Amino acid sequence: MEKIPRVILILNVKISSTRSEDMHIYENDEPEEVAEQFCHKFSLPKEVKPILIKSIEDNLDIFIDEELGNTTTNLSSTVTHTKNQNFKQNYHKRSESGRNYGELLYTKGLIMKQKVEHMIQAQRQNMLEIEMKNSTFTPKITPYNIKTRNTSSGYSRKRSQILIDEINVCTFQPKINKYRGRGKENTENIDKCVKLYKEAEVLKKKLESKREKIFNEIYTFKPNVIKKRGISPMGNCMKSCGYLTKDKIQQLKNIFMFLNPDCNGCINKNTVSQIRIPDKMYMKCGRIFDELIELDESLTFDEFCKAMEILEREEFYMNFKTIPLEVVDV
Repeated sequence: MEKIPRVILILNVKISSTRSEDMHIYENDEPEEVAEQFCHKFSLPKEVKPILIKSIEDNLDIFIDEELGNTTTNLSSTVTHTKNQNFKQNYHKRSESGRNYGELLYTKGLIMKQKVEHMIQAQRQNMLEIEMKNSTFTPKITPYNIKTRNTSSGYSRKRSQILIDEINVCTFQPKINKYRGRGKENTENIDKCVKLYKEAEVLKKKLESKREKIFNEIYTFKPNVIKKRGISPMGNCMKSCGYLTKDKIQQLKNIFMFLNPDCNGCINKNTVSQIRIPDKMYMKCGRIFDELIELDESLTFDEFCKAMEILEREEFYMNFKTIPLEVVDV
C-alpha cells in the first residue's frame, strides 16, 4: 500500500474580491509546479505565477523554522540562493535547493547528530572534572634549570657563519702557473702525431727506470746466470745416463741409428719391423724391440738409453743371483 503524502502547507489565495481558494502543498511538491497547476486550474495570468512561487517559498521557510528551530540559518540561505536560480531558468527546471521533505529530514538528522556529539563531549568533560576532584596526588614537575653554556657551541656557530660568508662572497684567488704557456709558439708547428710519439718514448723510458728502481729495491742480489749452449739429444743422454761409458753410448747410438728413426728422431713399431735385426743386436736389445712392436709405442734416443740402462741392471742382478755362494766368499 502506497503511502499518501502529507500536507505540510495550506495557503489561501484570493482570486477576486469575492472569491478565494486554498492551495495545498505536499511533502515532495515543488513551488514552481504547484504555482503552475494553480494558475492553469483557475485561468490566472502569467504574472501571478512568480508571486505565488515567492509566497510558497517564504511560507516554507517559516515552516522550516518552526520544525527545526533556530538551527536552519544555512538552510534558509540555500533556499534563497535557489530562488534566484529558479527565476533565471524560467521555472522549467527542477529546483536544486533541496527543499523537499527528505532533505529536510536529512538536515534535521545532521543537527540531531551534532547535538548528540555535543552532549557526549559535555558528559565526558563532567566525568573528568568529577575524577579530578577526587584525585589525591599532584604530579612532580621538574624545576626549570638554566643550562650551562657550552663553549664549543659558540665556536661551531662562528665557524658555520664564516663558511656561509665564504660561500656567499668568494674570498680566494686561484693560483695560476707562471710557466704555463711558454714555448707555445715553438710547439705549434710540430705535428700532433710526432709529438705523441716523442711523448710515448719519454714515458717509456720513465717507466723502465722506475721499474728497474723498484726491482733493485725488492731484490738485493743478482744470480750468476750462465748462457745455455745448444745441446743435442745425444749430449742430454750422456748426462742422464751417467752409468754408461762413452764407448757404450757410441754403441747405443749406432744401434739407434741402425733402426732408422723417423723425422721426429724416434723409433717405433714400423721402423723396427722394417729392418732385419742381427742376432747379436737382438740378444742385447730384443726385449725392447718386442715391447715396441707389442705396445705400439715410440722411443727417443734418451728414452732408448734409459731403457737399456734398466735392462742391463736387471741382467746384472740376475747374474749376481746365479753366482754360487762359495765364489762370492772367495
